Amino acid sequence: GKSNLWRINLDGKNLTQLTNGEADAYPNCTNDSQSVVFQRGILSQPHLWRVPIKGGEPRQITDFRAKWGAVSTDGNRISFFQMVDNRWKIGIISSNGGDILQRMDIPE
Repeated sequence: GKSNLWRINLDGKNLTQLTNGEADAYPNCTNDSQSVVFQRGILSQPHLWRVPIKGGEPRQITDFRAKWGAVSTDGNRISFFQMVDNRWKIGIISSNGGDILQRMDIPE
């Protein structure tokens, strides 16, 4: 089956489907609680996407492979993992997407 993201109120009401991809996972809410950054694609071609918390059309924010996105506390950056030359690295992009601002090796 598909793996999608849903939102629900604390009282268990207002269940709302946020995504409808084949494999949407690893959600991370932005600090303003207005959107969710998530990974679309688990085993192949993973990319980071963003969807409004109230629902709406998801928007792709990376055009390169990226996994396990995490939004910074100020909401301006997103960190992620990616495999480069058979080594895991941590990358950082603007919260709106775009080019990689910084890439760091992960110690062995």
